[in-house]
Amino acid sequence: MKIRNLILAVLAVVWMPTWAQTEGSSVAMSRISYSSVNKLCQQGSYTNVVDLQLEWPEWVDGLAVKPLQQFIAKTLFGVEADSRKAAVAGYLEKFGQPVTGQLKTIPDDSKFSYINCKLLETGYQRGRFISYRLSRTVEPGKNALLKGDTLNLLITYDLATGEVLQMSQVVSKSKLSRAYYSNRDVLAQVVKNASIDIPQNCEVEILAACLVGENRLLLDGNCVQVDYGDDDSPQSSVTFGVTPFSSWVSGSAAEWLYGSAAKKMLKRQPVMSAEALPAFNDSVEGKPVIMDCDTPPTFKGGTNGLREYLRQNIVYPKADGESGVGGRVLVTFTVDTTGQVRFPYVSRQVSPLIDSEAVRVVSLMPRWNPGMKDGKPANCLFSIPIAFHLHSSK
Repeated sequence: MKIRNLILAVLAVVWMPTWAQTEGSSVAMSRISYSSVNKLCQQGSYTNVVDLQLEWPEWVDGLAVKPLQQFIAKTLFGVEADSRKAAVAGYLEKFGQPVTGQLKTIPDDSKFSYINCKLLETGYQRGRFISYRLSRTVEPGKNALLKGDTLNLLITYDLATGEVLQMSQVVSKSKLSRAYYSNRDVLAQVVKNASIDIPQNCEVEILAACLVGENRLLLDGNCVQVDYGDDDSPQSSVTFGVTPFSSWVSGSAAEWLYGSAAKKMLKRQPVMSAEALPAFNDSVEGKPVIMDCDTPPTFKGGTNGLREYLRQNIVYPKADGESGVGGRVLVTFTVDTTGQVRFPYVSRQVSPLIDSEAVRVVSLMPRWNPGMKDGKPANCLFSIPIAFHLHSSK
């Protein structure tokens, strides 16, 4: 089957209260919340600019994932916490007091530090695992208080055992080290799918790996360019360039590389929780978000207007389109009393790229007509399932 265009062939839009989506459903629900934090903080004469981009796992397939949350908080933020709110609050405390108004004096540029943290979902298979990239950079000025720092880590969380798997458990490192000699397909895929052009005189070292989906691995590594001189002997070699890259392998190449922990996880039956998710407790400016509006929120323009908005704004992720990945993602969000869309999260997943694209477009929606409760506008919880499919021809 040949992909004709990376566009939506069918966009199924149905809106209803969240309780109507979950009651009687055999598909366990998730809550992957998408948020960004941008703070300017001061520690005496030092200024810190903090940017956080988070795709936080609160519940996955109806399962509590506290070991994953604790690992993220400790590894990415250096704090002991098992919730996004506590982890972020603990991290921000390290950088001084947030600036809420205008600065009284012009800060010294040399005392600025820029902190950027990202938590991005990179892989998911229903009932088996969810994978993440944890990245952090701290870029201090010449006279800044902070020290430079870099983190880039891929992890896979086993939903059945509650174990966080890193590279040595996801892939067989012994196979990886000799892959270029005993399995040429692995080398070919790494080079073909790399985020950079890998030259022939480059030595490749793999630093991190995680599961992406069925029979697919994401790999991070370095392209190390080496000059061996005239005699091609290692003793005379000189490294003259190290370039980081990402790549992926799939099919039999991925299966060949799997480590023992990954093999066991993928052989087990998927796990799903039959327990109800905890009570919803979001609020907008101190007023609760409710699920039982008397009159639900409506998109201005109605069903056809919403469908057209989504058609015009959604971009089908290229990698998923080329791999034939599709399905229906359920995005849940709050429509506040002014009609503004707030707190979007994914409550039924398809893939990290599709989920993220659906949340992006929902976040950019114009104001809705707010829902009503007892004759007054209310903060209402709402869900939209969006079906991603591709036009194709033989």
